[in-house]
Amino acid sequence: MKIRQILAIAGACVLLPAVAQQPVMRHGAAGYLERGRLMMETGNYVGAIDQLGEVERTTNDPALLEQAAYYLALSKFERGDREEGLDALTDFVKRFPTSAHHEQALMKIGDYYFYRGEYADCYDDALLAYDGVRLNALTNSDAEDLTYRKAYCMLRLGRYADAQTIYNTLSRTKRYSDATKFYNAYISYAEGDYDTALKKFEAISNRSGELGYQAQYYVAQMEFARGNRNKVIKLGQSLLRDNANDYFDAELSRLVGESYFIDGDQDKASTYLKKYLSICEGEPQRSSVYALGVTDFNHGDYAACVQRMGKVTAGDDALAQSALLYLGQSEMKLGDMNTAALSFEKAASMTHDAEVRETALYNYAVSKSSGARTPFDKSIDLMEQFLNEYPNSRYAPAVEDYLVDTYLTTTDYDKALTSISRIKNPGKKVLKAKQSVLYNLGVQAISNDKPAEAKQYLNQAVALGNQDPKVLAESKLWLGEALYRNGEYKEAMTNQLAFINSTSASDENYGLAQYNLGYSLLQQKRYDSARVAFEAAIASKTLSNDLLADAYNRIGDTNYYTQKYDAAEASYGKAIAEDKEGTADYAMYQKAMMAGMSKRYESKLTQIDQLVKAYPESSLIPQALLEKGNTLTAMGNIKSAVATYNDLVKRYPKSTEARKALLQAAIAHKVDNNETGAIDAYKKVIRTYPTSEEAQAAAEDMKLLCADRGELKQFADFLKGVPDGPKIDVTEMDKLTFEAAEKAAIATKPDITKMQAYLRSYPNGAYSAKAKYYIGRHNYIAGDNVAAMEILNSALTAAPDASFAEDAIAIKCAILTKQGKKDEALATYKQLAEKSSTDDNLIAARLGIIRLSTDLEKWNDVKTNADALIATGGLTAEEEKEVTLARAVANAHTGNHTAAEKDLQQLARDTQNEYGAQAAYRLAESQFNRGETNAAERTLNNFIEAGTPHAYWLARGFILLSDVLNKQGKTTEAIEYLESLRNNYPGSEQDIFDDIKERINNWRAADSTKTTSKKSKKNKK
Repeated sequence: MKIRQILAIAGACVLLPAVAQQPVMRHGAAGYLERGRLMMETGNYVGAIDQLGEVERTTNDPALLEQAAYYLALSKFERGDREEGLDALTDFVKRFPTSAHHEQALMKIGDYYFYRGEYADCYDDALLAYDGVRLNALTNSDAEDLTYRKAYCMLRLGRYADAQTIYNTLSRTKRYSDATKFYNAYISYAEGDYDTALKKFEAISNRSGELGYQAQYYVAQMEFARGNRNKVIKLGQSLLRDNANDYFDAELSRLVGESYFIDGDQDKASTYLKKYLSICEGEPQRSSVYALGVTDFNHGDYAACVQRMGKVTAGDDALAQSALLYLGQSEMKLGDMNTAALSFEKAASMTHDAEVRETALYNYAVSKSSGARTPFDKSIDLMEQFLNEYPNSRYAPAVEDYLVDTYLTTTDYDKALTSISRIKNPGKKVLKAKQSVLYNLGVQAISNDKPAEAKQYLNQAVALGNQDPKVLAESKLWLGEALYRNGEYKEAMTNQLAFINSTSASDENYGLAQYNLGYSLLQQKRYDSARVAFEAAIASKTLSNDLLADAYNRIGDTNYYTQKYDAAEASYGKAIAEDKEGTADYAMYQKAMMAGMSKRYESKLTQIDQLVKAYPESSLIPQALLEKGNTLTAMGNIKSAVATYNDLVKRYPKSTEARKALLQAAIAHKVDNNETGAIDAYKKVIRTYPTSEEAQAAAEDMKLLCADRGELKQFADFLKGVPDGPKIDVTEMDKLTFEAAEKAAIATKPDITKMQAYLRSYPNGAYSAKAKYYIGRHNYIAGDNVAAMEILNSALTAAPDASFAEDAIAIKCAILTKQGKKDEALATYKQLAEKSSTDDNLIAARLGIIRLSTDLEKWNDVKTNADALIATGGLTAEEEKEVTLARAVANAHTGNHTAAEKDLQQLARDTQNEYGAQAAYRLAESQFNRGETNAAERTLNNFIEAGTPHAYWLARGFILLSDVLNKQGKTTEAIEYLESLRNNYPGSEQDIFDDIKERINNWRAADSTKTTSKKSKKNKK
C-alpha cells in the first residue's frame, strides 16, 4: 500500500472514538482486517477489497483468514460485481462451514438469485440457498426477511399451499403483517377462489399505499371475471385517475375497454382499448384486438379491421372463428375476394359457433361464385357440407346453385365428379355439368399422356348424349385422339368422322379433326383416303404453321407409298415452303429421294447438297451422304462417290452409315474394275470395324477377289493380323446351331436355353458375341441387371461394331441409370448417341444425356442436346415439352434468362401438363428472383386461375405467391394463403410443409418484433 494512502486512512481514523483507534493502527494482518471491515461498513468497497486482500498474504491465522474471506466476499458482492461476489461467497461457505458468518453468507447467496427472479432451479437458486440457512442462527429481523423471501419464492413457483403456510408465520409480525394478508388474498385469487380472494382484497383495498392500490386492481380483475362490468368500469376509471402505479395502467385500460365493448358502448371501448394497445408490454390480449376490429368494421374502416383481425386468427377457438368471419367480410368489402375466401374457408372449418360457421360457409360460396380462388379448392366439399348441415338454411337454395356452377368452373375435376356421383337424382343442369367434367378429365389425361384413362372418361362423356352439343362434339374429337394414341386407329377414325359429320367446315376444330383423321387412315395404310383428309385439313385454313407443314409431309408420304413420286416431290416442296420452325430436313431429304425415284439424279444430288448446307446437324445427314455416294456410283462417277463415302466416314466415324460407306466405296472400286482399290477399301472396312457385319461382308468379297488373283495366302495372313477380325471358316454346325437358338430367342415367347447351350458348345464360335447379347438382353428383361451388365460388356468387348452393339449399349444405359451410376450412365448415353443408326435411338440417347446432365448440373450438355433434339424434331409431344423445359432450366442456370423465359412462357400455356405446370412456377420464380415482383404475381395468378392436376407444382406456386405478397407488405394475406395450403394440400412432400412452417414462423416473429419496436420508440418519446 502506498504511504499516501496509509496516511489518508490514519488521518480519517483520528475522527473515530478512542476505542476504535487502537485496532485501526495495528500493523500486519489484524490491521488490514480491521481497516477493511470499517471501509466495507462505510461503503468504501474498493478500499475494503484492497485491505482485505492483504490479510491472506500476511498471515496463516485461521480466524483472521475466515474473517477476511467473509468481508472480502461481502465487499465484492456489495460493490455491484454480483457474480464475482457470488463466487466469493460460495467459496467462503465451502471453506468455512462452521463459521459464525456461514448463515449470513448463505442468505446473501439466496438474495442474489432471489432478486434475479431465479426462485428455483435444478442446480443454483434462491430456495436452495435459503433452505441451507438455520433460522435460529439469525437475528429476528434477518429471520423474518428469510421467511418472507422463501414464501415469495414458493408463491412465484405456484406452490401456494407451502407459501400460505409460511406467510401465516409472519401474520403477527409488524414488518410483514400487511404483506402477508395481501399475498394470502393473492393466493386465493391465483387458485381461482374469487369469493374468498375478493373478501380478502376488499379488506385491504380501503387502505392507502401500494398494497391498497394493488388490492383494488385485483378486485377489478375478479369483478370482470364475474361479469360485474359496471363495477369494473367504476373501479378501473378511479384507479386510472389516481395514477398511483402506471405498471397496472395497461391492464386496467383493457378491463374498462372490454367491459364497455361487451355492454355495447363501442366508442368508449375504442378509447380505452386503443390506450391499452399503445402502452401494453409484449403481445396484447387477442380479445382486445378483436373488440377493436369489430369496432373498426362497424365504423366502416375495413382496412383497419383486416389489420387487427389478422392478429387474432392464429388460434383455434370461438374468438378466432368470429375474427375470421369479420376478416373475410372486410376483405370482401375491399374487393379482395381471394383473401376473403381463405378467411371464410378457415372459419367454416371450425365448429366452435354453429351460427358463425353457417354464415362463413355461405359467404365462402358467394366469394367463390365471384371468382375467388384458394389453394387446392375445397369449395365442393364445403358447399356439400353446408347443404348437409344446414338443409333448412335460408341460404341453402343459393348454395345449391353455386355448387352446380362450381362443377363447371373448378379445375379439380376428380372431386367434382365424385360429388356429382353422390347426387341420387341429378337434373339436367347437373348432367350438363357432369358431361363437362368428364370431358375436361379426358383432355387432362391426354395432356398427361394417359390415353387409356382419357378414353374411359371421354366414352362416358359421349354416352351422356346431347346434354351440351358443343361438349359432346368436342368429346368425340378428343376421344378420337385418345384412341389413336392407344393404337386403336379404326376406332379413332370412327370418332373423328363423327365429329366431322356433326359440325361444319367453319368450326375452329374442323381442320384439326381432318388432320387427326388423316393420321388414323395413314396408320391403316389407307393412303388415298388419308391424302383426302390431309388435303381437307389444309383447305380449312385453320392449321398452325407446324401442322400445315406436317400435313404436306404426310400427303407426300401417301403419294410416295402409292408410287406417285412426282406428286410426292411436289408435296414435300410445299412442306418446305410452309416450314417456319426450321425443321424441314425430313421434307428436303424425302424430296431428294423422290427425284432419285424419278431417275433425276442430278436434281437428287443438288437437293442433298442443299439439305447438308441447310441442316448440318440433322440426324438425316449421314443417310443423305450415303445416298449421295450411292447415286454417284450409279451414275458412274466413282471418284466423286468414293470422296463422298470418305467424307461420311470422316464426319461420322462411329455411325452405321460410315461402315456401309466404306463397304460401298470398295464395291464402287470393284464396279470400276479397280481390283487393287477395291481390296484396299475392303481391308479398311475390316481394320476399322473388324467385328461388324460390313467387315464380314467385306471379307467374303475380298476372298473372291484374292482367289481370282491367286492371293489367298496373303488374304489369310491379312485376316490373322486383324484382332477380332471376321471369320470365313465358320462350320455349318456352328451356323445352324446359332440360327436355331436365335429363332427361339426372338420368338413370341422367347426361350434362351438354346442360346445358352450354343455358347457352352461354341464359346469362341463365330456368333458367340451375338449369343452373349441375346442372353444379356434376356437377363435385363427378367430383371437381373447385374448378370445382364456382365455379359453385355463381354459381348461389346468382343464385337463393338456389331449390329447388336447399338441395342446392347442402350440396355447398358438403362441399367446404369437404374443403378444410380449417373456419371457412367451419361458417358454410355454419349456413346449411344455416336453409334445411333436410327432416329429412335438417337432421341433416346439425347434424352438420357439431358436427364442425367440435369441431375449432374452439366448445363452446357443439357442445352446442346436439347437444341439438337428440338431442331431435328421427331419427338413426341410429351418429349418435346420435357426437352424444352430442360433447355429453359439450363439457360436460366447459365444466365440466359431471356431464352429461358421464352421457353417457359410457351410451356406455361398448358398447365394441365406437368411440364407446363413446372414451367409456370419456374417462370414466376425467375421473375421474382430478378426483382420483377409484379410480373411474378401475374404469372402465378394466371397459373392458379388455369389450374393444374399436378399438386406439387401448384403448391410451390402458392408458396411463391405468399413470398410475393409478403414482399409487397401483405404479410397477413400471405400467411392466410400458407395456412390454407397447409390445411388443404393433398400431397405428402415434406419440403412443402417445411417451407410453409418456416415462412409462417419467420413472418409472425418479424411482425411481432416490428410491433415491439414501434412500442419501444413510442415509450422513448
